[in-house]
Amino acid sequence: MAIIRKIHTCIYGLLRGIGFVLTLSVPAIMLVQVILRYVFKAPLMGTEELLQFPTIWMYMLGAAMASITRTHIECGVLAVYVKSPRVLAAVGVFKNLVTVVVGVWMTRWCAWYALYSLDKAKISALLHIPQFVGDSALFVGVLLMTIYAVADLVLSLGQVKSVFSGGSEPSL
Repeated sequence: MAIIRKIHTCIYGLLRGIGFVLTLSVPAIMLVQVILRYVFKAPLMGTEELLQFPTIWMYMLGAAMASITRTHIECGVLAVYVKSPRVLAAVGVFKNLVTVVVGVWMTRWCAWYALYSLDKAKISALLHIPQFVGDSALFVGVLLMTIYAVADLVLSLGQVKSVFSGGSEPSL
């Protein structure tokens, strides 16, 4: 369990660092474009095309971080109406199981798409940046979300066991 916690901490720290750099790069690219266009009257061609790459990575890694920290938007209506811890625990397992199944399916699809992009050697129109750079963000983001969905499924199974046996809840 200590090794899993170390890996978790490393992944989260890496994602935070990459996210920080990406978050700074997008407005920096836009600032350069504005200064060149309106101050020097010399627009830089391709900035819009360039912006798509850090933007998609920022979006997908942000979604992965939301999975890690369990801060995705969730509508917990069931918890308002159902008070039984057993029912809530069982529904949690079902929810996490569906998430894992969909995540595995999406991961497989995103891997195929990234490999297709790499195989076809698609490039961006103006700057000739390999589209694989952006397309691989889908795979990495969905893979991370699926890994953490599996962790949530394991925790919810532990919670069901705990609720039905009368013990305390497990946590990551």
